[in-house]
Amino acid sequence: MTRGGVDTRGDIRGNGVARHAERFEPFRDYAFAELEAAPLHQAGVCFLPQCGRRFDPSVSWQMYCCKACERAGLTEFRKWGLRAAPALLAWRLGKYASDGPVADRTRSARRFVTAVQSAWIVDRADRAKDNQTKQGAENGRN
Repeated sequence: MTRGGVDTRGDIRGNGVARHAERFEPFRDYAFAELEAAPLHQAGVCFLPQCGRRFDPSVSWQMYCCKACERAGLTEFRKWGLRAAPALLAWRLGKYASDGPVADRTRSARRFVTAVQSAWIVDRADRAKDNQTKQGAENGRN
């Protein structure tokens, strides 16, 4: 039995993908209550690491100080998301594989996703540190 190009065992038929992936709401909507309790960002501080400017948010979930930072943040999410997407798909497709090449592929995908997550966190921390150093140098000149 197949649904949306994927049979009930999780095998793809003809490189099929879910036909209506757009039906999934954004993570901020899916995990609204959880993000309210434990936000990803500090309220009133721009989420873009190379900015980090303080601002007065107009809504509680506002993460960026301006549209330019929001666009840059979206670009960052796309960049890292495109790196992780094939591994995320491979991980999910082999979720129930217990041995053999599919299980090996699944473990490799899981390790890759973890490595990408770690690299992204390091990249964000480095950009935030560079921004703080730059701001400190500018404040020292004033």
